[in-house]
Amino acid sequence: MKDLGSPSGILVPAEYFHHAEVIDVENTGRHNDEDWSWRKDYLGFEGALIVFKNNKKDSNAYYAHITNFNGGYLTTGYGEYQIENDILTIKTRNSIYKFQIFDDNYYFI
Repeated sequence: MKDLGSPSGILVPAEYFHHAEVIDVENTGRHNDEDWSWRKDYLGFEGALIVFKNNKKDSNAYYAHITNFNGGYLTTGYGEYQIENDILTIKTRNSIYKFQIFDDNYYFI
């Protein structure tokens, strides 16, 4: 395992998908919409999706990182995730993110 510089532990890839899209993000109600709404700007964002686990946190300490390799990316906070019907859902303290997972050979240039 490689320490990726996280101040709180060692990050280990748990899932990897070549092509995914942010299809929904919901506010869990901890913040007003004005402070939280920037997350909605990522609806429709496509890229490679990696789910990381932090081995120094509890067993449900996962976060998602989606990147298009052109400098665009979104990283969620820590939370629990599940995959059902090609949709990965991760519930963090502030948000619930949904990613559509595509089974194709999509490449980002």
